[in-house]
Formats: sequence, structure tokens, C-alpha cells
Amino acid sequence: MKIKLLSILLAAASMSHAMSADEMIVKVLEYSPSANIISYDYAYHSISNYELGNVIAEHARRIKRFGSSGKRRLFDCDDYAITFKAVTALHSLFRGKNFACGVLVIKQQYTFAGLKGGDNVYHAINLVLVDGVPMVIEPQNYKKVPLSEYPNRAFIMDLIL
Repeated sequence: MKIKLLSILLAAASMSHAMSADEMIVKVLEYSPSANIISYDYAYHSISNYELGNVIAEHARRIKRFGSSGKRRLFDCDDYAITFKAVTALHSLFRGKNFACGVLVIKQQYTFAGLKGGDNVYHAINLVLVDGVPMVIEPQNYKKVPLSEYPNRAFIMDLIL
């Protein structure tokens, strides 16, 4: 009985963190007014930190084979970001939800998550709604930070939600 009640409470908590596409877009445009944003849905669910851990474990397991230096050159930042979005979409499907996970293309002016920034550095990462907070996640090492604290938030060029 306790487990069933906990499941109901967790489901209710995750539903309370739903966000419309317009709200997600406004949050990004607040920091990068010239960002190009494509959203295919009207609303998104927030993923819990616990469920995000499951997504990260699944993503890490699936891309492990690309860890060798030769293959790593073929599997670069956009591949990591797109596969992370795909794994999140699979978890959404299994849960009957629409977890917000987008691919951000940014001009990485400042170093983030151990990846160096610079004047001509462009990068792809993920934007995920986690417990109601838009979080930037580096899918190559899973470091995350709220969008409001992300050092390159003013340099977002594109977002596909």
C-alpha cells in the first residue's frame, strides 16, 4: 500500500511541473533574445531527478562503445546531444509523458563542464526541464546546471525542443 501511495504522489508531483512550449521558449529568449527555437509540442512534462538518473544511465550504456579515441572523433557533440534527446524521448514514451528535452546549439564563449570555450567554439548540449527547472546538461559527461546559471546562456543560437 505504501509503495502504491508513493507512486501516486510521485506521479502527481511530476504532473505539477508541466510547462507550455511558450513558457519554455520565453525562458530561453530571456537570456538569448535572438535564438532560433523550434518546438513541436504544445506542452511538456518535467522529468524528476530520479528519472533523469535513469535516462543518464541508459544513455551512458548505449554510447559506451564510442569511447575510443578514433570513434570519438566520429561521434561528436551533436551526436551526444541528439542521442540524449532520443533516450529521453524513449523514457517519455514508457512513462506516457512528454518530458521536455531539447538540443541547444551554442557559441561556447566560456568553458563549461570541462569543455573549453573560445571565440570560435560552437557546441551542442541539452536543455531539460528537471523538477520544474530548465537545466542545461552536457551529454558527454552529464554535468548539469540551471539555465539561469549556465555561463553561455547569452550565446544560445538554436533550440529544438
